[in-house]
Amino acid sequence: MTNEFNRLGKWLSVSMYFFGFILLWEWLRPVKQLTDTEHLYPFLWFIVLSFVLHYFKVKILIRTLFLVSYITAFINILYFELPFLKPDWVILLAENVSTSLTQVFAADWVALSNEFRTILFFILLWLMTYLIHYWLTIRKSIFLFFLITVIFISVLDTFTPYDATFAIVRMVITGFAMLGSLTLYRMADTEQIRLHLGAVWKWLVPLGVIIASSSYVGFAAPKHDPIWPDPVPFFTSYSDKVTGNSGTKKVGYGEDDSKLGGGFANDDTVVLYADAPARHYWKIETKDIYTGKGWRASETTGSIRIDNAMEQRSFSLPASVETNNYKAKVTVKLRAAHIPYPEPSALTRISSGDADYFEMNQTTGKIRSYQDESGQAMVQDYEIEYDYPRYDIDQLKKVNSFEQFGYTSEYMQEFRQLPDIPSRVRELAQKLILGKDNWYDQAKAIEDYFDGPEFVYDRVNIPYPEEEQDYVDQFLFETRRGYCDNFSSSMTVLLRSVNIPARWVKGYTEGTMTSLDGKRVYEVTNNNAHSWVEVYFPNAGWVPFEPTKSFSNSSRFYSSAGAASSANSSVDNTAEQAIAAPAKVEDTPEKPKREVKGSTFGSAFWSEINWKFYVILSALLTLIGLFVYRKRGIWLPRLIVVFYKSQSDDRTFGKAYAALLQELNRYGLKRPEGQTLREYAQFVDNYFYSNEMKRLTERYEQVVYRGDATLPAWEESRELWENLIKKTIA
Repeated sequence: MTNEFNRLGKWLSVSMYFFGFILLWEWLRPVKQLTDTEHLYPFLWFIVLSFVLHYFKVKILIRTLFLVSYITAFINILYFELPFLKPDWVILLAENVSTSLTQVFAADWVALSNEFRTILFFILLWLMTYLIHYWLTIRKSIFLFFLITVIFISVLDTFTPYDATFAIVRMVITGFAMLGSLTLYRMADTEQIRLHLGAVWKWLVPLGVIIASSSYVGFAAPKHDPIWPDPVPFFTSYSDKVTGNSGTKKVGYGEDDSKLGGGFANDDTVVLYADAPARHYWKIETKDIYTGKGWRASETTGSIRIDNAMEQRSFSLPASVETNNYKAKVTVKLRAAHIPYPEPSALTRISSGDADYFEMNQTTGKIRSYQDESGQAMVQDYEIEYDYPRYDIDQLKKVNSFEQFGYTSEYMQEFRQLPDIPSRVRELAQKLILGKDNWYDQAKAIEDYFDGPEFVYDRVNIPYPEEEQDYVDQFLFETRRGYCDNFSSSMTVLLRSVNIPARWVKGYTEGTMTSLDGKRVYEVTNNNAHSWVEVYFPNAGWVPFEPTKSFSNSSRFYSSAGAASSANSSVDNTAEQAIAAPAKVEDTPEKPKREVKGSTFGSAFWSEINWKFYVILSALLTLIGLFVYRKRGIWLPRLIVVFYKSQSDDRTFGKAYAALLQELNRYGLKRPEGQTLREYAQFVDNYFYSNEMKRLTERYEQVVYRGDATLPAWEESRELWENLIKKTIA
């Protein structure tokens, strides 16, 4: 009966922890849909590990060691390329945490690093698993957590895009099962009833029938339409943060840039999948007229026809620029009449079964697709061939004016025009390029300026400029907080204010590496919508620059003199190297530029190989650790014997006797509070049918209370002590 009771208790405990895991999982499910979190499995495994350690009643220090090790291991895997045992990454992490703590005290929540956010999330899950353990095993009541879970999921279902239709059903079934089972537990404790299998079945079968029938009726019964179909517009109509000048738009490509500013919300809608041999941006169009509030394109000078699948040489780069000819296949998910194409590049061919020809606007560079009969067409798949350049920094540094190439000072004046801007903008530009004698160094100086600590990347808390306020001036001297439009517009204006031709470019970043139909492709979503800067060099053409904080220029630079390219450039000598580089989720910067190379969270290697390997390794090590801990009754007594047999000093007897008491307690012979050593020794001897504990205790008391010599007493009692220790071997 006792064995049946113990087995029954274990199975009930396991089922309660399982149901607790299901409820906690419901808290995690919306995280992936409503945030930029890509993988939930590390957090789910953490919950499982914590519950397993609680179930086996592992001591708090050992449990803490396991969980802290898990957290540090996954932080290393997610955010650092350095080996786990190398201390360099720990130093970087400590600096990161220190910086984030400073931002916490400054209430700058948006600036918190992803590493720090992940650690906080792990700690939150740690606390939640402890609370569930406490409610299940101590209080034996889970109603409060169940109620909070229902409220939490209901609020998300009402006010966010998260669909909790089936989540509510899962929660009701799980929650009612836990409430019913824990009620049985509490009744048994209160009435001091020893449960047996038959009694449990008599309780659980009706409980299961009631839950199943009520859930079915509730799910299948007809329901009234909501009285308040969508409460969100009602609330947002009273908030000036979603109306007027503080409007929050959805991220994505749009054509109207005449009034920049305001925050925006995430949009995970997939725009395209690109099977491309290199990691690069995707360009849609450029704009050349800055108005003080935003950008517009000048009147078009015509368009260039590109026949479907026909070779084109109208877009060739200067002969001095090295190129590789690449081919990319693009599958469009968010169909439009325009064609995103690689940046930087010179197109050589576009092919699509959905269009007869294409046209490139000579002013904006936007490519549209057409059919002979129906006009504009929206393509679903297209293939693009292009020359992908490598820019020689030493050649770029030779440029300091148009005149040195035989052009007049009026050449490309449209890319140097500015409206009446505040004088302090021009003064800042002059200050930044002081001591730089060529366009490239001047452009890099301005680009690097935005990497300073005074500028913050933020997509939410961004104001519109006032009626008489310049958009760039507001960002440079007042808010210093913004996203790509703020950074790229400001750099373009600063360049033009010192007479360097520049234009504003729109498109998408490279996206993230994923798998589609068994191939490794780049997934580009609306979250990857981006803007950047191009500077014109007479000997190289339009060269991209990336001023937005935490973004990295994917263009390729090298030095013909053997010098390394700047840290902000990606020196990819081959297509294979470009593919191997991790693709970063650009809508939410992972970290500052100086740490970009350490992030591997979005890489294909992590998602396909590293992730599975480390999960299996962690699970295996956890199981081995739990097995060793569970079998400590076999090896721990032997280890204690070996340790103390080699000890021979005045303190050995006392420490050995204390170790024996601790081992007997672990064995199950617990010493009640207030019980004397002699009484406890009698209890132990009765259990083992011997008198060894009594004899050992008498000798111990003679040493402690009568002051007998310790070492001789230990030598005489060593065998008694060893026999008792060995009896605890399970």
